[in-house]
Amino acid sequence: MVNGKPVAMGEYLGREWSEAIRSLAQINTTEQPTYCQTPLRPWQKTGVAKLKYLRTSRCKGGILGDEQGLGKTVEVLSAMVHEICSGDSVYNGFNLIITIKASIPEWLEAVSGEPTHAAGSTSVL
Repeated sequence: MVNGKPVAMGEYLGREWSEAIRSLAQINTTEQPTYCQTPLRPWQKTGVAKLKYLRTSRCKGGILGDEQGLGKTVEVLSAMVHEICSGDSVYNGFNLIITIKASIPEWLEAVSGEPTHAAGSTSVL
């Protein structure tokens, strides 16, 4: 709604953003991500591909909000490790993980088990 009137998404966002959203919706992959030793399920492979697309698109990042138990931890870590190890990083920012307190030990265990291939550190607040 703009000034109380309904507006089409494409009109509101513009052509470039609308195309980026359509492209994201069409991503569906069955490829196991490079540098990921854990076998991923089909939806996790698609999630990793979408995270990689979002990082390199105009969006410059995104939010992964899958349902509980679908493997967000391994998806995010796979995308992060690919970014670090592939050497084709287009971005040198950070990854912000927001999770419930009960999941912090799982994240710490998952992160500490990943090899470090680049300068940087892991901080848990």
